[in-house]
Amino acid sequence: MKNSFLKTPMFQSLIASLLCGVIVIVLFRLHFPFKQNGVTMLMPKITSSVRICPLPKPKLSADETLQLLIEHEDSFQWYVAYTKKRAAMSGLRELHKSALPVDDLELRVWELPSTLPPQAFVLTRTNGKWQGRLLRRMAEGETHNPTLSQPEPAIGWEAFWKNLVKDGILTLPHALCLRDYDIVMDGTAYVVEINLNGAYRFYGYGSPQVHQSIPEPDRMWKIVCTIFSYYYG
Repeated sequence: MKNSFLKTPMFQSLIASLLCGVIVIVLFRLHFPFKQNGVTMLMPKITSSVRICPLPKPKLSADETLQLLIEHEDSFQWYVAYTKKRAAMSGLRELHKSALPVDDLELRVWELPSTLPPQAFVLTRTNGKWQGRLLRRMAEGETHNPTLSQPEPAIGWEAFWKNLVKDGILTLPHALCLRDYDIVMDGTAYVVEINLNGAYRFYGYGSPQVHQSIPEPDRMWKIVCTIFSYYYG
């Protein structure tokens, strides 16, 4: 009797449904493994502006330890080529090449003016310890490593990081994926890199302060002002 029930279409349909459910859950976890404390996601969200490119599909780094979330490949390749030498002078590895240990993170926010050398803010959490650094601008021909230690803010680095997360640093989309975002040829670009929870994100905004009527660049400008102590208004 039991064996005959196992062969019924109803039982086989039930088993198939359960298996499909398990597969969906597994695939969801594979494609969205970027939760931090079960809350935040290292993935661009659907925003109030109209997107003109799809959400990124995670792909593996060359060493297959890190999932890469890159929305605009051309700008990513340009950025890597432009900043590679400057980052290496300060002893920074290529952040998109390998995963960090569990619970560690590294954030880089680059300021890339069209007429001046770049500078960058770097925030790391390693074995529970926070460190902030500034890669200051270098004069032409300068070879000295100009990496400065950033003093901890009054609220502490952890609260500082949480404020950045609240402002959307993990989930803002790339500017070039927004239909109403006009490219500014002269000005300053701001690029964000994050390596966290086995995933890497890259995105950027050109002169976000002149696009403050659009929610996403306005949030980016707020983040920039927080990091570089600029006036937000």
